[in-house]
Order: sequence, then structure tokens, then C-alpha cells
Amino acid sequence: TLEETLSLKYTNPKDYLDYLNSKLLAEAISNNGLSKREKGILSLYSEGLTLREIGKRLGISHVMVLKLTVKIRNKCKKYLDLC
Repeated sequence: TLEETLSLKYTNPKDYLDYLNSKLLAEAISNNGLSKREKGILSLYSEGLTLREIGKRLGISHVMVLKLTVKIRNKCKKYLDLC
């Protein structure tokens, strides 16, 4: 949230820049070429859910979650190689 971004919880400027870079990277990846299902999986991963928990929440098998995760990684590779 904006409040978190503007808060003083990051006393080290490098930590704050790392935080901002990770947020910008996640936004760039999410907005460029991911399907609705892939965005949902990425969002659930960011909440800390496991493969099985994601599958259960979405009503798909954990194997399908794993396959979609591989697709997400392949699509994101171009962004991750820039880091």
C-alpha cells in the first residue's frame, strides 16, 4: 500500500530500493503476457501458498499448478535476465 511505501520501516536506502525494484519487476511481469490464470497463481504464490494450496483454492490439481508455474517462469525469464 501507499502507506507502507511511504513509511519509515526501511531505514537502509538499499533495502528500500530493493523493495521498490521487486515491486516494479512484479508489476512488469504481471502486466506483460500472463494469462488471467497465471496472474492468479502468481498472486497466490506471493501470499506464500504451496502448490497444493493454490490448486485447492483454484480447483485444479497441484500438477496443473506446477505446469502453469513453468509457463510463468518461461514468460518471466526475459525480465529476470535483466536483473
